[in-house]
Amino acid sequence: MSFYQVRTFVFGNMHTNAYVLSVEDGRCLIVDCGCNDDQERALMGDYVRRLGTHPSGVLLTHGHFDHTMGVAWLCRCFGMESYLHPGDVSVLNEAVTMGRAYHVQVQDPLASPHRLLDTPLLELDGFEIQVIHLPGHTPGSVAFYLPRLQLLFSGDTLTRGSLGFLNVSYQDFLPLLRERILTLPDETRVYCGHGAPTTLGEEKQSNLFFRKCLTA
Repeated sequence: MSFYQVRTFVFGNMHTNAYVLSVEDGRCLIVDCGCNDDQERALMGDYVRRLGTHPSGVLLTHGHFDHTMGVAWLCRCFGMESYLHPGDVSVLNEAVTMGRAYHVQVQDPLASPHRLLDTPLLELDGFEIQVIHLPGHTPGSVAFYLPRLQLLFSGDTLTRGSLGFLNVSYQDFLPLLRERILTLPDETRVYCGHGAPTTLGEEKQSNLFFRKCLTA
């Protein structure tokens, strides 16, 4: 599994990232998917079909509508399962209401995840995925780390140059960052829920929150 490709899609008026990770033997994983109209779904669906493979599953970093409102369609389309931390089931159930608050009509909400991520390690079709619980944005927010590829999908808990959209104090969140993220290799490439990718090495050099953790 030495060669991989990450294709980024940016969906909706919140500019939310959805990712398709494909590896050299043809397998692929999808991380988050907020496609809510026919045009966005065509972009995602056509790309996955061109890969010529059956997706192994769709991993959800958290339950907010802009990351989940295309997942029910995606799972039906490709006959796969979705995975969500149990701490975010209630968040997922509020997707339609929360969407309205942001002037978004959620077309096809995911009623419930197919599988709950109640273990720190997920083995999925040959992918080894570490599930890193990072409550802060939502109670069940997680990051997905693939150690063989040194990839981290951080959801909305991290953004390039800063932290993500936290609903807890920095004082509460920084110990989690120090213990669960900064222990990963500097070469780890980070794909965030919004904005551009980065690496942990870059963030340790330029991100004030990372530097605060390192000097604490």
